[in-house]
Amino acid sequence: MDSLFSHAPEPEPDDVGRPDVELTRVVPRETGEAATGFLEYIHLWWPPELARFGAGTYLELEDGNLVETGPDGDELVWAAVTAVGPDGEVELEWQFGQAPGRPGHVSIRFEAGGPRPDTADTGGTTVRLRHTDIHAGDDGEVPDFRAFWDEALTHYARFMGAR
Repeated sequence: MDSLFSHAPEPEPDDVGRPDVELTRVVPRETGEAATGFLEYIHLWWPPELARFGAGTYLELEDGNLVETGPDGDELVWAAVTAVGPDGEVELEWQFGQAPGRPGHVSIRFEAGGPRPDTADTGGTTVRLRHTDIHAGDDGEVPDFRAFWDEALTHYARFMGAR
């Protein structure tokens, strides 16, 4: 029987202090164009320095997965697409950089009416990315997904015409 003064067990080190990542970017495109640019043209804007295989990498949505194909044809599944909404929003079960069996969750939303960064006009789209359930990878290290997504979204926003 537990003592009246017993303490809860210590949490596993991997589960301590893994803050969610929430980032936004505004792009000077209508919502549909913003979603298409993100999802269908990811191979054109994804920064190679964020890829496992580096330069010459091709990243795409294929058969319900986000897949990186290296220059030698090697493939790595980064995430499973678990939902795609009518306005292009997407939900991913994120595996890249996390321990097997402990995927994170990434949601990307495209909201009309964001202020266009290049004018006072409100015809842009606000892109909201949220990455939750962040755990350590195979090596025991927790990836810096805030910096990872910040760089990726910066490349995406430039690709879509933001300054």
